[in-house]
Amino acid sequence: MMAFVGVFMGCLFIPRFGDLYGRRPIFLVCMVIQSPLILCCALFKDVKGIFALTLFFGMCLIGRMACGFLLLLELMPGKN
Repeated sequence: MMAFVGVFMGCLFIPRFGDLYGRRPIFLVCMVIQSPLILCCALFKDVKGIFALTLFFGMCLIGRMACGFLLLLELMPGKN
């Protein structure tokens, strides 16, 4: 549930950041942040810490999905 709350919160501002600052930097930042978050979730023993990390993981998920998809569409050649 915390991941879905993170997705909801990320939908409020991350796509707009992609419009303002470019989709590639936002996509790369979210990808770089997601890897350590997953590793930390696997290593943490505290449930509250895992909940907080899962919340941030949900936010980064939107950056990866929304900005990544639009970046892919923008980089696709016109004939395809």
